[in-house]
Amino acid sequence: RWDLTEAARTIASRVQAGELTPDQVSPELLQSLLSLRDLPEPDLFIRTGGEKRVSNFLLWQLAYTELYFTDTLWPDFSKADLEEAIDEYHRLCITIGRDITWDSDRSGHAVEVGDDGGLVVETDAGRETIFSGVVRHVRFPPR
Repeated sequence: RWDLTEAARTIASRVQAGELTPDQVSPELLQSLLSLRDLPEPDLFIRTGGEKRVSNFLLWQLAYTELYFTDTLWPDFSKADLEEAIDEYHRLCITIGRDITWDSDRSGHAVEVGDDGGLVVETDAGRETIFSGVVRHVRFPPR
């Protein structure tokens, strides 16, 4: 909260001083004033110990981050636990424009996300929707 509060105070001071108008306040401006502005937003947040909250940690930066919660306590969190979290992330995070494999033997080219939240893929047999309703995080390739 401290980071967001400080950024908001800076913006308020600049508006009050006439350096900015309220219409110039944007998410990009706020982001530019955060202490971690030069770091990329995390793709995956892993919370151990059974807690299902982010505890005031990177509130702005976690907006589009995939959240993974596990009952495993931090001292017991193993390489296998990390691999399980990453596998779950990959299952839910699809990049449009990439070739993907599912059901261990089927593959296609990710085309778009359908209205039902499913991933539309182009296969040799044509288009089909997979992962209906579970695609939560979609990345688009850089231009």
